[in-house]
Amino acid sequence: MIQQLSRLQLNQEFRNGERPSGDDFGSAWLSFLHKTDDGVSVDSKGNLEVAKGLALKDTDDNSQAGTIRFKGGQLQVHDGTSFKSVSTGAGGAFTPVGAGPSVAFAGGNVGIGTFAVAPTHRLEVLLTNNSGPDQRVKFGNLAIHAGPSITPGAYISHIALGGSNTAYALFQDNQGNTKLNAAQSTELGLAQNGATLFRITGTGGIEMVPTTNVSIGTIFSPKDLSVSGNLTVVGQAFKTGGGSFLPIACDRRVKKDIRPYKDGLQKLVALEPVTFKFNGKAETPDDGRDYMGFVAQDLQKVLPELIVTRSMKLEKNDAKETEILTYDQGPIVFLLINAIKELNARIEKLEKPGSDEKRKTKNTPRAHG
Repeated sequence: MIQQLSRLQLNQEFRNGERPSGDDFGSAWLSFLHKTDDGVSVDSKGNLEVAKGLALKDTDDNSQAGTIRFKGGQLQVHDGTSFKSVSTGAGGAFTPVGAGPSVAFAGGNVGIGTFAVAPTHRLEVLLTNNSGPDQRVKFGNLAIHAGPSITPGAYISHIALGGSNTAYALFQDNQGNTKLNAAQSTELGLAQNGATLFRITGTGGIEMVPTTNVSIGTIFSPKDLSVSGNLTVVGQAFKTGGGSFLPIACDRRVKKDIRPYKDGLQKLVALEPVTFKFNGKAETPDDGRDYMGFVAQDLQKVLPELIVTRSMKLEKNDAKETEILTYDQGPIVFLLINAIKELNARIEKLEKPGSDEKRKTKNTPRAHG
């Protein structure tokens, strides 16, 4: 019977130089590899080539670095000290996930670039100045780069704008300074659920949609604009339809310690209105225009309760802020009301029948020509 024989069996059968015959002859030839039939060969550099699969078995031989084995469902390589599973060490490798074709890297951190030491993050890409596509990372339409050497940082943009260091969407430096940005002549918007609520237009203007409510310095209030604190307008403030700005509330139900306001004509006549020009200090406009009003220091002598102080720099380059005086002109309206009431009382007294002044006028002799 022709059968494959081991080397030990071959040695026993033909140890004395016996010549194989019959079935022994066939068994002898069957026991050797044939390059063509078995798909095994050696290339010109001495590398073994196997045309079919290579089935690895387990081995406990720990003496030879480079030994490959298959053990416990893992392909392992001996590194000179011990066997390491390819999926968890030995330089790292990508392993199939599920039925494929997905793979995962399970061998540690991944670095792209020239590293002097091993990468410390799960994925590290070394980038220098944004000098070309090879210094950017692309994720779909997203580009990440380090920017120019003069202002290095983390830059994010659309891939089409990745070559620009000024058309980025988001920037942050290593101190935490952060910018939202849009390219020249394009719009920068803040949106909610896809609807823009605030935008900087392509020409540099700032817009808010009409239905947006804005609160400054206060908890959000459902008003178009709510400001808690001071509001400064340099220039003219216009109100559609004219009229004055309304007090926040005048209802008796929101007031306490109600007392009569008695100042009137006496203090009104002590006021000295002036015309003046601003000189540009303390953020005032040096525009050459004539303005009308009061000098706060003069007004303070008559109506000190109207004076308001603001902390700001008098000169642009001052190191510290100083107190600048201004005044609340609203109460002057009520001063005028009381003054008019005083004058009206005097007029009524003069017009009352039988008044001393009226009798004096009536009894004054007429001059004769």
